[in-house]
Amino acid sequence: MRPNTSLTVPVPVPVPVPVTAEARLTPGNSPCGSPTKRAKSTADSDIDKWAYWEYPPHFWDNLSKVSLSPRALKEVDRRARNSRSQLPASTAGEVSSNIARFARQGGPDLSDLRGYPYPATMNSRESPQSKGNELAIPETEPTPTSTTTKQQKSKPCSGNFRQHLTDHKVEPLQFSEKPRNTDEILSTLAQRRLSLSLSNFSDGSFEGFYQTSIRVMNEDDVMAKVLPTIFGSSVAGDLDARNILFGNLEPLTDGSLVSAKPDIYHGSSPGSLSLTIRNEIGHHIVPSTKDDRPIVPNFFVEVKGPRGNELVVERQACYDGSIGARAMHSLQTYGQESPQYDGQARCFSATFFAGQLQMFAHHATAPVDGDGDRPTYHMTYLGGYCMKNSRATFIEGASAFRNLRDLAKQQRDVLIQAANDTIGGRSSPPIPDANQNDEKSADGVADNEESPHLKTFDEPFREGDDSVNSTKRKRQPPSPDSDVATESPPSKIRRC
Repeated sequence: MRPNTSLTVPVPVPVPVPVTAEARLTPGNSPCGSPTKRAKSTADSDIDKWAYWEYPPHFWDNLSKVSLSPRALKEVDRRARNSRSQLPASTAGEVSSNIARFARQGGPDLSDLRGYPYPATMNSRESPQSKGNELAIPETEPTPTSTTTKQQKSKPCSGNFRQHLTDHKVEPLQFSEKPRNTDEILSTLAQRRLSLSLSNFSDGSFEGFYQTSIRVMNEDDVMAKVLPTIFGSSVAGDLDARNILFGNLEPLTDGSLVSAKPDIYHGSSPGSLSLTIRNEIGHHIVPSTKDDRPIVPNFFVEVKGPRGNELVVERQACYDGSIGARAMHSLQTYGQESPQYDGQARCFSATFFAGQLQMFAHHATAPVDGDGDRPTYHMTYLGGYCMKNSRATFIEGASAFRNLRDLAKQQRDVLIQAANDTIGGRSSPPIPDANQNDEKSADGVADNEESPHLKTFDEPFREGDDSVNSTKRKRQPPSPDSDVATESPPSKIRRC
């Protein structure tokens, strides 16, 4: 039967609807509408991209060992669905005469199955069982999820994240080598600070910190209410930024990991480094796509709320610190034909979780045979402090934190100056010593008047500080009873 080609279906012509002035000014149509319906900013988009990150298929295919995790099961389910969708559709064909005759005679003998219990029905949400690493089924892109379904934000720092870093020469604590300048770093951490003396941080100040720390409910509370007391005042020129996606950097591994987004990082002003250098090695030292964000990041802080996970925050610090170690090494070896590795740490990180402050050093070592040009990144534990235990413990931990932050700035300043000198005509700059202090910095111990009872690593000068105009005098040896805990009656000891 021939199709009737003479029939035509009239196409309706759209009738223009007049738009009233009131309709044009609705929040959805106006570019300056309600803030709740306004288009997302670039920063919001970056945060969503980071929070809802899904690992691409090759992330799972290249893992040397896959750990059982919700993300791994989700990937198995996705590949199982794709595998079923790729099965050829069954087509009805002619029934064989043998099959027809077999069916007429009653089919197979199933008497041995009488009384056998029915198998448990597999829930549609359960994953099919797999043997070994069967994640590499079809290499298809993840199915986009519906935008109408509310997803739960999760930071991608699982055991598989840790395994991926290890596979790409980013070593965890237990397998890392210590930097050559470990003793010098620990000596710097032990320096005392005038800002944490009895007159500036009394038992009452500690009690206020303790009460605040036990009342925080989430990570945002910790960032806003607890950390400022630990941080104190920073050095002039030491810039920091929070929750910035490192979207301008070259991937540290193979590109399958989400870009780093540290809670806090410290760096230098973009104007402090030559534009030529920023253009040449910006993929290692300029973390953000925004021009006004700090560059050469080498000090990171990762925080978790009371319900956080200590392993996750440590993995985040390891990821951040390796990126910072790469940035410092790229700046240190700028202008060299063959990059050198001196084994010294110039990048540092700190984590804060459940009242526990921990600090780490990060450095890179030369590639080993068979790894191409990929260096190995190491993470070294420097110390931990229970900040809500007692006033003495708080002072020790806060002093170490501020000293480490100041040391990171000194290292940045030295390398930035050396790189700028290279642009100015120096052909091959020497590798700056990791323990060299910036003589112009207000952080040097010899630049401030110190208390006879404190061995200080002083805070930066602030306006109105009487010590700014004080005359330098010879350092006095520390008193035998100079320990801070003996300056006042010990406060109550609390356990983390």
